Amino acid sequence: MAEMLSAKQSVRTFTQATVTVTAGAATGTATVPSGSIPIGIVPVSNQDQFVDSVLVASTTLTVTLAANATANNVFVVTLIEAA
Repeated sequence: MAEMLSAKQSVRTFTQATVTVTAGAATGTATVPSGSIPIGIVPVSNQDQFVDSVLVASTTLTVTLAANATANNVFVVTLIEAA
């Protein structure tokens, strides 16, 4: 479920992270600032599976595909860093 900014949070900045889901895998990860909220994802090379989810837990951004990638899938995820 998407996380909404509360009235007590102030938006500091946008950041981007590159995530690669390697061939044969269904997930890929990247390290992001704690509290980041993903707002968009764009494939930059070879998207051969549907994106199932984009989640941040602590400082780990995880992109999960609906099935294992048949080749490397590279994505750029845009995030809001919340204060």
